[in-house]
Amino acid sequence: MQPSIKFVTVNLVCLAAMVISFPSCTPYPDGVSDALQMAGRNKGELQKVLNHYSCNPEDSLKYRATEFLIMNMPWHTSTQVEVPESAWEFFYLEDSLIKNRMRNGAYWKYQDALNGYKYLAKKIFFRKLENQIVIKNNIPDILSIDAAFLIENIEYAFKVKGLDWNKSLGFEKFCEYILPYRISAEPVFNIRGKLYRNFLDFVRPDTCATNPTEAVSLVNKYITNFYWDWDEIGEETKDYGFFNIFNWNNSNLRCVEQVPIQGQILRSVGIPAVEVFVPAFRDTDIGHSSLAYYDSDGNYVVFVAIYQDPPDTIVDLWELNRGTKYYERTFAPQKNTPWFLKSETEKLPASFASPLIRDITSALVATRNFDLELKEIYEANNLCYFCTFVNSHWVPVGWGEVNEKNKTAHFKNMPLDLTGMPCFYTGNRMVPAGKMVKIAGDSLQPAVPSEDTGMLTLTRKFPHKDAMKYFTRMILGTTIEGANNKDFSDAKILSILDDTLKPYFQDHVFNNTKPYRYYRIVSPGYHLYVAEVEFLINSELPGTSPASPLPVFDLKNVKQKKYFKDTSHYIGDDVYEMDYKAFDSDMLTYTEKKWVGVDLGVPRVINRIRIAPRNADNGIIPGDNYQLLYWDDGWETVGATKAIYNFVPFDSVPLNTLYWLRNTGRGKEELPFYYEGGNQVFTNFVE
Repeated sequence: MQPSIKFVTVNLVCLAAMVISFPSCTPYPDGVSDALQMAGRNKGELQKVLNHYSCNPEDSLKYRATEFLIMNMPWHTSTQVEVPESAWEFFYLEDSLIKNRMRNGAYWKYQDALNGYKYLAKKIFFRKLENQIVIKNNIPDILSIDAAFLIENIEYAFKVKGLDWNKSLGFEKFCEYILPYRISAEPVFNIRGKLYRNFLDFVRPDTCATNPTEAVSLVNKYITNFYWDWDEIGEETKDYGFFNIFNWNNSNLRCVEQVPIQGQILRSVGIPAVEVFVPAFRDTDIGHSSLAYYDSDGNYVVFVAIYQDPPDTIVDLWELNRGTKYYERTFAPQKNTPWFLKSETEKLPASFASPLIRDITSALVATRNFDLELKEIYEANNLCYFCTFVNSHWVPVGWGEVNEKNKTAHFKNMPLDLTGMPCFYTGNRMVPAGKMVKIAGDSLQPAVPSEDTGMLTLTRKFPHKDAMKYFTRMILGTTIEGANNKDFSDAKILSILDDTLKPYFQDHVFNNTKPYRYYRIVSPGYHLYVAEVEFLINSELPGTSPASPLPVFDLKNVKQKKYFKDTSHYIGDDVYEMDYKAFDSDMLTYTEKKWVGVDLGVPRVINRIRIAPRNADNGIIPGDNYQLLYWDDGWETVGATKAIYNFVPFDSVPLNTLYWLRNTGRGKEELPFYYEGGNQVFTNFVE
């Protein structure tokens, strides 16, 4: 149930004032009138809001804000969710502890009592959410949002209008970045007043934060402290809108469900906030949603909601270069979107099947406009899509308008160094319709093979991903320890991993002449992020087996010295449940424990470990079958071979074009590449 607000009956004086002060408000503008006609039984509720702000000339901006919301409400739907009042009890409990901790460090002394409350919350609150609160799906806002909801939203939006961190914001941007009651398509609640009262004093300019970036950082720290352990909840999660704050750290919660948590708080205190999304990254067919705000200098700042703490921004990280095109999620429909540009019968791909998007790519990265020739025209389509080729299929990232007479498509704000081609969408797949090109600063570079052929020696089907590089960096500082007491009370640090590991097996050799019974590797942080580790000895003994071979990238390194790994008894930091993922001979699994190791049974000297960091295992795997294709106005096969080592050679290959290496037996991640100077240079991937 939404909390109600009492309304005063409009008297004749007020009605007269409406006629005198707002002669242009009756009849309503076309957009408002159309929305009211669509509102059905809810029409009266929306008219209450219009009437409410028609009485006082000082409310003229609020009246315009009301018109903006109502005329655009027909474009919005969401799951309708009812949250029990107990949700606020749990929220305010955690909220008070977090603020105490952030202000004076008094958080942890309440932690034991809080843990009991959390357990109660799991049993009462979240179980009720899971089983009872989802009422209806895809309910249009125009049919369900009442006058009390809108008036509270408008009142509290105007309470923060004109604060130092938005005073230079024009009314149009205010209507898009502060006024709306939703960030995207999340379930919405009448909570703006609660958020305002709870957070304004926490971040307001004259107390804690002196600029929007400091306020955003403060809210970010607040949410990350809102840490409830929901391991028992299970794999499936539902979208509870703002109340996802109880569950934000669940790995199954999507980024599009995390963005509204922080976005709603920022808007409630007057910080202009909006969702920014990429339809797909350059090296995958998966997209991502981030959050953006305006800083005190009017700069547009994009960051990863909750996980990235300003002043660090997406501009400073690999995410920005990984993106293809960037779009805002708007409240009002945008006329220059595929929704309005398409023909009557034309279908739209999922990323662009909404009018509520605005292309902002050129504000973030270098772009250019251009025309591409089309081999054929789909007469039913007004639009063509620039597509990248990832994981065996075409992925649309931007649209272009088709010029049927010239047989071209015009693309705007396309990022540089992106390789792809124009495709038509048929309703269920993308159909190539032109040449494969790389977008350069002053030209379009087509992928056309030369008449020359040569040898290609290939070591990967997909580049070493940036996310995996991050985990590899987290291993720096890992210590190797030896001990003769089981509890490692006498542990000696034998070595420290101070070089960045490669995404495959490698040896780390250290100086140790003393025998120890127990050996382990210990993370400098909370998690190891190690795929495999082997503690090696020179000779075969009971409880040992041959070590995994090191990778062979050329024929000079085929012969290797034989070592043996101990397999007798593994140990770890969890005495109740051993994590064997670092010892399971599977590169795709990895341990996140603080430490893992071995119990040799008796003291022995070990001065070498063989280790592989967490990785996606996209190198060449001996024994697997590979197929190489090249681009010549379509994918053509060079041949197939079975890998003997960690590289595959292909001879008599047409040169100077684009290539695609496939593992025909396993794995999905594959990315085309150029071959330059004897190296693979993967398309749309920034090292």
